[in-house]
Amino acid sequence: MKALPKNVGPRPPKNVIGFYLGSRQLLTALYGRWLDERGHENIDDYLSPFQSIAEKHAVALVRMNSRPFGVEYSYGGKTWRTTVSQSSGYQLRRVG
Repeated sequence: MKALPKNVGPRPPKNVIGFYLGSRQLLTALYGRWLDERGHENIDDYLSPFQSIAEKHAVALVRMNSRPFGVEYSYGGKTWRTTVSQSSGYQLRRVG
């Protein structure tokens, strides 16, 4: 199993971990596209490709973020953010 980032803090629920791990490949692909197309595309359009992964892990999608590039989702009344960047790699944080 792929490791969680070191800075994640207390271990997240298994649904959050599942979404984080299951969405990294898609997040990477969309990040590369965003770097090329950010002047021409709406960041909100990048949320829908995550829907099937969200359903699989029973998390609710909240929104996309452009800086840092990532997706916010909620589970169990808490909001989480998975991001990717060239300098920091993947990050998983509770944001609400």
